[in-house]
Amino acid sequence: MARPREFDEGEAIGHALNEFWRHGYEATSLERLLAATQISKSSFYHSFGSKAELFAAALEIYQDGQLSEIGECLSGEADPRRALKQLIATFTRPAAGEEKAWGCLTCNTAVELAPHDPAIAKLVGDHHRRLEKIFAKAFERAQKAKLMAHTHDSRALASFMVAALSGLQVLVRAGADRRRIDAAANIALAALQ
Repeated sequence: MARPREFDEGEAIGHALNEFWRHGYEATSLERLLAATQISKSSFYHSFGSKAELFAAALEIYQDGQLSEIGECLSGEADPRRALKQLIATFTRPAAGEEKAWGCLTCNTAVELAPHDPAIAKLVGDHHRRLEKIFAKAFERAQKAKLMAHTHDSRALASFMVAALSGLQVLVRAGADRRRIDAAANIALAALQ
């Protein structure tokens, strides 16, 4: 008879997600993951298979949460400019205390792993395409309601906004000062006239 699991798998993935997000994939050792999840090595391999499989599962959970947060923000606000301003403020919030900002796990992964890992590149690309759809729908609604001009195609504008939001999060992760982040954010928001 198999022994019942002595840990919550979802909670363990959440702890692992934070380690990957804070330190990156390569710098997150198996020992660090075992300490964060408080599970044994045998339980780790039995439950998650490998570090790479655990990372992919954690990344998908992170991406689903981000899509949900962005979707709710954009659908709950008629004017996407206000919603985007809110999103930018949330995603570029400075880290508390002395801790360095973590940035965006998907952006960090795009830089660290996607160039040489086709499976991860697919996860990153799929996530960006889903984000673009969410933004495009919001922009189309705003254009129909005459809250935004039809200056730009909604799909092209959505693609730009995903790139701009990603770039802003990279600036945060790199430790850019608030003035530079705000200046870049204002240019992105100006595209939504």
